[in-house]
Amino acid sequence: MNVDLRRLFDRDPRPDPCEPTEVVHRDDLVLWHRPSATRSPWASGVLHYRWTEASADRGIDEVLSYFAARDTSFTWHVPDDGQPSDLGARLRARGFILEAQTDMLVADLPIVGLRINPAIDVVDVTDERTLRDSVLVQHPDWDDERRDRLLRERRAYLGCAGHLRHFALAYLDGRPIASARWRFSTPFRAIGLSGAETLPAYQNRGAYSTLVDYRARIALARGCQYATILADVRTSAPILRKRGFASVGTAEIYVWPETRSSSS
Repeated sequence: MNVDLRRLFDRDPRPDPCEPTEVVHRDDLVLWHRPSATRSPWASGVLHYRWTEASADRGIDEVLSYFAARDTSFTWHVPDDGQPSDLGARLRARGFILEAQTDMLVADLPIVGLRINPAIDVVDVTDERTLRDSVLVQHPDWDDERRDRLLRERRAYLGCAGHLRHFALAYLDGRPIASARWRFSTPFRAIGLSGAETLPAYQNRGAYSTLVDYRARIALARGCQYATILADVRTSAPILRKRGFASVGTAEIYVWPETRSSSS
């Protein structure tokens, strides 16, 4: 089957049965809102837009009004083929923050040549210990109250049968050092890799590559053909390009800050 590899980055249309998500899905706009007690901008965002130069500012106004009514910050994915081509500049002029410049990377499975650290143990997040450890690793800069809110949300999510997002945690000498997440896409037999973090004290020890290998092997056993990731050009993209991942495009990720969500 010939596949347009850019389509692997289209949002999976399946609703997640384990979390309430509001989706706007039109020809010119696709966005989603997932209420979260943590108020993280990564819980909601704009995934697709296609406007003329004349209608773009009205479109931005509509998006801002939508999320202001829900009193939340959010992210906005701006791909290199988005229309209009100057949307990134328009967002910056409106106060959005450029959070990341990414490569849209795709690899055929299996992935070979990853630098694996055999001393690192990777496990699925399934119980209270791994759940707490994963939240701590993912957000070491959050205060206890905010982490507890995420812990309650994630505990309920993982306790729900049929959840679509999955979580893994890496341990070194019994200490949690890195975490990662993923979701499967059934239309194209692909795994979407997302959200990997390593505690600063344990960087450059192969944790990231070990977590990529772990998820790739799970996907291969499930019958997946591809792995995809939006990889930061400053960090993960150079590593993955050396291990069989190829770019099919680029995307900028903008954030509308939480401090502005209730005033715009």
